[in-house]
Amino acid sequence: METKTKRFIPVIAAIAIQLCLGTAYIWSIFQNGIADSIFGGDNVAAGLVFSLLLATLTIGSTIGGKLQDKFGSRNVVIIGGVILALGFFGASFVTESVPWLL
Repeated sequence: METKTKRFIPVIAAIAIQLCLGTAYIWSIFQNGIADSIFGGDNVAAGLVFSLLLATLTIGSTIGGKLQDKFGSRNVVIIGGVILALGFFGASFVTESVPWLL
């Protein structure tokens, strides 16, 4: 692969990662749907989910930063992506009877 082309791969990967992390910033799109379908219309309970999302993002980013020094950026990003995908997949099974799965 040409050197000039190789330089764009990290840029494209970084943009893709930021788009995935952007789910925290579009919370208002999900808030009403989550409140209605899982918490019986309780927006406060759905807001707690957002608080947990931000806490998890903060803690995960801190841990990921420490791990990248030991295992390398590529490995940590791949593992983080798999964890994110599993989290979204698992969240798709949440119903009103099992809101703790979130």
